[in-house]
Amino acid sequence: MPKPYLQGALDGLCGLYALINASRLADPALMDDQEECQRVFHLALRWLSRKHSKNAFHAILDTGTVFNTLRQLHRRVFQDKWPEITLHQPFVRSMPLENARGGTREFWSRMRELAEPNQGQGLFIGIGGIIDHWSVVLKITNTRIFLFDSGGYNDLPLNRCGPYEENGVEYVIGPGYVLLLKKDT
Repeated sequence: MPKPYLQGALDGLCGLYALINASRLADPALMDDQEECQRVFHLALRWLSRKHSKNAFHAILDTGTVFNTLRQLHRRVFQDKWPEITLHQPFVRSMPLENARGGTREFWSRMRELAEPNQGQGLFIGIGGIIDHWSVVLKITNTRIFLFDSGGYNDLPLNRCGPYEENGVEYVIGPGYVLLLKKDT
């Protein structure tokens, strides 16, 4: 399995790297096409710098990208270059966010389904709690979440993950911060 592209130790661009790494899982032709991925990376940085004021752009470089900016970035840059890769929010309609708190078992069952190794998709998640990070899920077992991650995280213990901050949850993966990139066939 090829390695994920890694972000620099001094930047907050995990969201951009996660978009690129999830796109690589969604379209295996991109897995080894570093030149094309680098081209989209530069287009994305250019778009971010034009869309935001100088101070806001510096904040993104320092502290990271918010959810809505990542969705816009996908729509304005990624979809233009890779139109066959579409972004989906699997929990917005299937599990209403206000009802998800009581449905932790259902949440993880659906997450396992989404993370099944499947050519043509990449599961992209926002992780809160003790870290604030965007990553890509490779698979979920009964004990671990395995990642294709730009920051060097290989896996997270499932018993310390949850959709909300509660009883021992250190890594919060909220339903609203789960995105699926799929290659349309």
